[in-house]
Parts: sequence; structure tokens; C-alpha cells
Amino acid sequence: MAAKKNGENNLLTSWKEIAAYLDVDERTCQRWEKKYGLPVRRMEDAPRSRVSADKEDLDRWREAITKNGNFVREIRQAGPALKKETGVQNPIKRYILLAMGILAIAVLLFIFVPRFVYSRQPSDFRIKGSKLIILDEKRKNLWDFETGFDNLISEQEYRFQFQIRTRLQGDKLVFPYLVIKDINLCGKKEVLFAPKTKGEFYETGLFCFDHKGKHLWPFKPGHELKFGEHLYSNDYRVFGIEPFDINNDGLLEVFLLSAHQPHSPSGLHVLDCQGKVLWEFINWGRIHDIAYQDLDADGNAEVLIAGINDEYGKGFLAVFDALRIGGSSPQSEKYNCKDCAPGSEEYYILFPRTDVDKILKPDKVAIDEIHILKSKRIELQAQISRIFFELDFNLRVQDAKPSDLFKNMHRELRAAGKINSELNDQYYEDLKKGVLYWNGKELTSTPSKNR
Repeated sequence: MAAKKNGENNLLTSWKEIAAYLDVDERTCQRWEKKYGLPVRRMEDAPRSRVSADKEDLDRWREAITKNGNFVREIRQAGPALKKETGVQNPIKRYILLAMGILAIAVLLFIFVPRFVYSRQPSDFRIKGSKLIILDEKRKNLWDFETGFDNLISEQEYRFQFQIRTRLQGDKLVFPYLVIKDINLCGKKEVLFAPKTKGEFYETGLFCFDHKGKHLWPFKPGHELKFGEHLYSNDYRVFGIEPFDINNDGLLEVFLLSAHQPHSPSGLHVLDCQGKVLWEFINWGRIHDIAYQDLDADGNAEVLIAGINDEYGKGFLAVFDALRIGGSSPQSEKYNCKDCAPGSEEYYILFPRTDVDKILKPDKVAIDEIHILKSKRIELQAQISRIFFELDFNLRVQDAKPSDLFKNMHRELRAAGKINSELNDQYYEDLKKGVLYWNGKELTSTPSKNR
């Protein structure tokens, strides 16, 4: 305690008073006088003389002497009051307590972090009746979602279309209906789920859940739209989903392909990670594939979609600036979307049919897949015939190539007398010349951008 002033007596006149002030016994005070120079005064110059001390002198001495390591060790047993006033504690005990605390925290983190951060993250799923059940990495139930559909497709079908696009039997490429991924950089995995029914009617769209099963947002594709003289309902189904960071901000956009049931309109829908619709494009015919590639080397990826244009019965490729996707495909007045703006695509290209696929599939043939080659070419695979068209990054046709399957089909049909063409250089040159570009007014064989 500090000495009091303002008229109070600061003088201590005996070992008893000095010991009481320092909260130790008298022998300790006498030892401190000899060993550490405790500031006491004697009435006569003799060891046993009466002593006195000033409280302020004792306070100053105590403040200075506590810096002495030997003194610190000695006062551990000298009395509780002095330790409390000087703030001196046992450093070994302090370190032991600190180490024990750190060890306890480490044990708690070891036990609970894996349990509640890692293993409690969505990782897998089950389909049971009309329910989606989300599992952690140990396949323990986290939460479930009741779809309300008694005719929900099976778990095995969802397995085929889980997380990434997959090639099914029959060489068909399909997109996911269920994706578990951190799309918004929150450090937790979201679940994107499209309830699919066996009849594909009355489907409810896409749902996004957080890692605990909280419903973040829904999206129902499709609008009631008029094409030519006919009005088509908003009965669209999800054809597939794919998260992709299109604008390089680290957050994933959700690309969703939709298809009217049962008619021709189809859509490309781009949502941000919060479910807001950024862009939509409507095509008269199914969209089968999507790709992302920086074609003009400006640092931003273009979006490429391919499929079928039902009016012309031909496969198509459309190329968009990633930040400008909208409108509808170029059609004649009979199939033009009256409720849509003109398409914003930079290119819309139609590909010719072969005599082989006209026999095998008379009505129409799609472009099934887009392949981006290391040679800076875009390879497009046609349905049925498996002819490959190659374009450069300026969207000029460079080649038309047959697959072994196409050559075998051609040989069989020729032997059966159903076609009479020959597979020679001219055959493939004619295919290349049959590629048509939409220039904003008409389809032309001259390579053109949509103006």
C-alpha cells in the first residue's frame, strides 16, 4: 500500500510496525536490512538500537528492489500482501498454467473442429422416396428436403448427374441435377438441387440450400412466351446446372439449361450465387452443351452453347460475350419469339446435315458436344453421324472430319443402295460450304458476326 500524506504520520518506530507495514515478520525485515538494504534508521549506532523507517522510503525501496531476481525468489514465501502489492507472481507456475491452457484449447480444437467444420459439411446424398437426404463425409445424415414428388427419379439416376457433367450409355453427355460446392466463398458448401420427376411435368425448378439445410433461394426457369402465332406456357424443366466463375471475381455463377415440356423453346439462364437472374437466352430447340473459352484473348471468357434449331432441323453454335447474354435465336416469322429481344450472340452458326443422318434421323440432328482443342480450334460433334466440324477462334470453318462410326454407317447405307455419295475430299468440302452464319438479317455462307 502507498504511504498516506496530508498530515498523517509516515514514521514507523519499531521492527513490529515496519514488519506490519510490509506484511512480513520482524526477522524477515532484519534479514532484508542486511541483505537488501532495507531503509531503516537507528536511534544509536548499535545493532540492537531502536529503529524507525519512513513509509515513503519503504515504498520507493520496495519498488526498486522487486527488480532484483534474487529478491523475487525470496519473497515467494515472505507474505501474501507484499506479492499482491508488488505484482510479483511465480513465473514457473504462470508458465505451467499457460501451457495447460494452450493444451486444453488444442485438445478441444482437435475434437470439435473436425466434427463440426469438416465432417458436418455436406458431402454426399441419398434419395428416399420423395426426399433428398444430405450426408456428411462419413455418410451421416445432416438434413433432408421433402420435394413433394412421389415420382422423383431414383438415387441411381441422380448419381449419374451429380457434381459434374457425365457421359451416359449411348454416348450421351448430361449435366448435373445436384451439385454440392461452396459457390459464394463463405467457407461452407451449398447444395444446388433440381427435383426431377419421371414424367418431367410440373417440376419446381432449382433450390439452393446452405450447409445446415436452410433454404437460401429458389429459381423456376421459363416464362409464358409467344412464338409466331402460338403462346407457350411456362412449363420448363431443368435440363442441367453447372457453377462457373465467368467474371473472375471468385464467386460462382450458376449456368442452368432449361427445356419446355414438351415443346421446342429452351433457355440458357445465368444466376449469381444469391439466385439473382443475370442473363437469359431463349433458343427454338434444345441446348445440348455449353463451354467457356477466351476466344479473343482479352482476358474474359466467351460463352459457347450448342444444340439443335428445330425450325431448320440443324445443329447450331452460338457464341456470347460473357457479360452480354440475352434475347432469342434468329428465326423466321413463324417461329420468332414475339416477347423476346433479338439475340445478343456475337455468332449464331448452323451446320449442314449429311445424307447419312437424313436417312437415320429424317427430322433433325443436333450438335451434341463442344470441344476446345489445344490447337486453338473449336471442335463440334454432330449427333447421329458423328461428323466433326472444326472452327478457329475467329469462328471460321477449318475442317470437316468423319468418325469411324460415320464411315461405317456410310458404307452400310451405300451397300444397301440408300445413298450413292462417295467419301472423298469434295464430300467434306461441300459440308464446309454448307455452314451458315446469321449476320443480323439473314443466314449466309459468308463468315459473319451478328450485327
